[in-house]
Amino acid sequence: MSPSAFTSLGVLAASAAAIACACGPRETGPARAPLEVRVDGATVPRQARPPAPAPAGQERSPGENGPRTPADLIGEVGRLAPDPETTLFVNSREIRAHAWAEDLERAIASVLVGWDQFMPRDLVHPIRDVDWVVMAGDLTLGHTDDNVFVARYTFDEARADAVTRDLLPRLEQSGDVALGIAGASAIHARVDGADRAYVRAAPHVLAIVPQRQASAAATRIQSASVPDAPRPGELARLVTRSRAARRRLPEAIREVRAWLEPHDGRIALHVEGECPTDDAARGALEELKLTIGVARSRTLVRVALGGILSRAKLSRDGRVVRATTEIDQGELKRLVALTCSRTASCTDEP
Repeated sequence: MSPSAFTSLGVLAASAAAIACACGPRETGPARAPLEVRVDGATVPRQARPPAPAPAGQERSPGENGPRTPADLIGEVGRLAPDPETTLFVNSREIRAHAWAEDLERAIASVLVGWDQFMPRDLVHPIRDVDWVVMAGDLTLGHTDDNVFVARYTFDEARADAVTRDLLPRLEQSGDVALGIAGASAIHARVDGADRAYVRAAPHVLAIVPQRQASAAATRIQSASVPDAPRPGELARLVTRSRAARRRLPEAIREVRAWLEPHDGRIALHVEGECPTDDAARGALEELKLTIGVARSRTLVRVALGGILSRAKLSRDGRVVRATTEIDQGELKRLVALTCSRTASCTDEP
């Protein structure tokens, strides 16, 4: 995944639309200052008042304080990636069932730029042919040597065998791996500059791991109970400590957890930013209020994200800063168009 796609993924998978919304290039040179007001001791543009904290008793998302690691998401098989910098969970089954399935497919597929390197989309589509996928590690292409991918595919093993046969000639330095484990098979290939193993050791489960971990991955998959449908009601989740993902956030925020879920005819975007102390979170909250205020004053941002920003609510719970907003279908289409224009990754077929 390219750096620009990773940034866009933060928007589409909820990490940036509410809390990292200083999107677009940073302005340079003199600019005409808007009228200003004082809010909570800080100066912000008049037309860009920061949102009030969420009121007491506001409906809470079941995803709050949710899973942080692959093991939290998919159980024992997630321990193939014990402590990754970034974990992305795409709940394809829930996306397919959503009323906006086509738009959501395009939104997710448009930013999974790296998927085609690891698995060509005409062989396995990341939304239509998969119930869920977890990607763990560094999601920037060129830095994925230790990444782990685990997916539950929907088709039968006969088609999985055919996919393997078709995949081999498309990958560099590819061939079979002799695992010596009954009921398990694997191929190896060099993808994105690193040696990988594609391991199948249980029905409907594929793991792509560093080649040195092939046997261990097969053993773990066979001994684990791999869930059919983790995180019901959740469309996608991103957990990251990556500097690239946090570069426009307050420095005090060390980990970002973001997720998407359907809510009252829209899609709710929830973000948690974890800070080392309560005081650090308090400062981060004030900084984010200013960030959203400045973003609202930019014409391009207002056009692309105006409604999303106007619905944004910020709050703090101890060391955690929270942001919540909602996206309607028209706004989702505009976000996808913006992402496509920035990444050149979209096709007519999502």
